[in-house]
Amino acid sequence: MKLLIADTCILIDLYNGDILSMISKLPYETGFSDALFTELKRPTYDDVIKANLIEYSLPAESVIDVYSLNEKYHNPSIPDLFSLIVARDNKAILLTGDKKLRKAAKIEGIDFRGIFWILDELIEHSIVNKEAASRSLQQILAKGAFLPKTECLKRFEQWKL
Repeated sequence: MKLLIADTCILIDLYNGDILSMISKLPYETGFSDALFTELKRPTYDDVIKANLIEYSLPAESVIDVYSLNEKYHNPSIPDLFSLIVARDNKAILLTGDKKLRKAAKIEGIDFRGIFWILDELIEHSIVNKEAASRSLQQILAKGAFLPKTECLKRFEQWKL
């Protein structure tokens, strides 16, 4: 089963879109780095555990890699770099909407996806319908997510009933 590793941004979007609990219904294993909760207030650790996401910790040698990457890429947060290394070490897909983290993942050869892919997957696997996906995306945007306007409009058009 393919593993997905969520970063801070994705967990916030899933929570704000009221779809955090639905991600575990996808045919993937989904996890997160234990380091995320140094900067994350909502969702809480309990919210993420209740959504059946699996917590991953890094061994000491991988923590060193996080700090090396922090020198190489100055803008992703340390907790999000932990997510990147967890994804790398587990040959997983990194779930992120953070532009700087996506750029680092691309350079490091780590596969990544974002909230649009997750919403598409939720529809594809009949976990939510198009109306619910549209409502979730509207909620995510209303809570302040910075998502590409053209992609949002494209999804709203695709999901029209």
